[in-house]
Amino acid sequence: MTESSPPILLSNTSVLVCIPLFVENESKTSIQYFQATLNSRIEKHQGTLSVTETNIPIAYFNEVTSAVNCAINIQETLSTYNTNRNLSEQINVKIGIHIGEIFISENIPQGKIVNVANDIASITPEKMIYLSKEVYNRVRIKLLIQMKSIGLELLPTSNIQKEIYSVDWEKIAINLLESLRKITDDSSRKPISARFIEPRKDQNKLVVFLVFGIIIAIVLYMRYQKWF
Repeated sequence: MTESSPPILLSNTSVLVCIPLFVENESKTSIQYFQATLNSRIEKHQGTLSVTETNIPIAYFNEVTSAVNCAINIQETLSTYNTNRNLSEQINVKIGIHIGEIFISENIPQGKIVNVANDIASITPEKMIYLSKEVYNRVRIKLLIQMKSIGLELLPTSNIQKEIYSVDWEKIAINLLESLRKITDDSSRKPISARFIEPRKDQNKLVVFLVFGIIIAIVLYMRYQKWF
């Protein structure tokens, strides 16, 4: 009988818990897509995918910004997938993120931080992302996303109160789509000659400065070369 390896301690680790809300007769295709989405998005953001002791998907990251970006990416991907699909085919999840010290035992993350992250995910409404205040404090300057305080929430399993923040990830997607649409509309209003032939004034200035700089560089090189 082989002895199990001792738990590995990971400090300052971000934990993402993703709870799927499958309907009673969820299609196999949707379940497979959900698993594929978790695998690809967590790998993309350099996280490690595992499950909790209750078989709930969980991932841990070295960078807290990677955990939050991964959560947004997952919700955006599933939202696109759900478009024009029947209820039995849709995939809705709720995600909670916390940060701290965890233990890895038999490839399963354990510890108080994992329990708190799981509690945060459990109180999160579907299609939403909730963060602990510890996570919020670390990403509020680094990430250009909208977050708002939900207030103090009692976490059911941990039996503690924590200030929780929500991520308005849908507004990020809407703003990007509106910006792209505006650029496209503005461009389409111009005649083809203006869009593809007529040079911009700022481009002309840049060309003049580049040519002028090259001439000065050549003159200086030829002048100083004679001194050596």
